[in-house]
Amino acid sequence: MEDEHDEDISLEGTSILKRTMKAQNSSLLDQIDDLENRSRRANLHINNIPEGNEDGKDPFGFISGLLKDTMETVFDKPPELERAHRVLRPKPGAGQSPRPLIVCFHRFQEKGKALHWARRKVTKFNGNVTTAILGYKRSFSKEMRRIQRSQTIPLSQRHKVSNSVSCTSPCEIRRGNSHF
Repeated sequence: MEDEHDEDISLEGTSILKRTMKAQNSSLLDQIDDLENRSRRANLHINNIPEGNEDGKDPFGFISGLLKDTMETVFDKPPELERAHRVLRPKPGAGQSPRPLIVCFHRFQEKGKALHWARRKVTKFNGNVTTAILGYKRSFSKEMRRIQRSQTIPLSQRHKVSNSVSCTSPCEIRRGNSHF
C-alpha cells in the first residue's frame, strides 16, 4: 500500500517537473528568437549589384566605398560595417538576377540613414538600378517568418476577402464580410 502511494507521489512529481521544463524550454526558445531578431535589425539588403564586383577579396571595403560614393550626402567617410556578404545560396547562372548583398552596420543609426536615403532616391551601379531594402521577411528568424506565413492570406484566397472597411451603424464596423 505504501509503495503504491510513493509511486503516485513520484509520478505526480515527474509530471509537474515535465510541465515546468516544457514552460522553461518554451520561454528560452522565445528569448533566443527575440535575440536573433534583434541582432538582425542592423542588417540591410542591397539588390542588383552584379556578381563578382566585390572581387571576393575585400567585400567590406567594396561595400563601404559603394555606400560612401552613392550616398555622399549621408556619409562623409565610409560607414563602419560588422559583416558584409552575399546571400548564402549557389551563384546564379547567366541571365539570372544576382544574389543580394547583406550588410550589417556597426551602428543601427547609420543603417537607418542609409535606408531612409535609399527609399527616396534611385541609385544605379554600372547602369543597373539598385535597391536597398530592410529585407523585411529575410531579416527575421525562421520562427518569426513561420508566424508571418501562418497569418498571411494565400494569393488564391485573397479574392474572397474584401479589404474595404465600412461603418454601417455607430456600433458596427464591417471589414469585407466580417463584423467587429
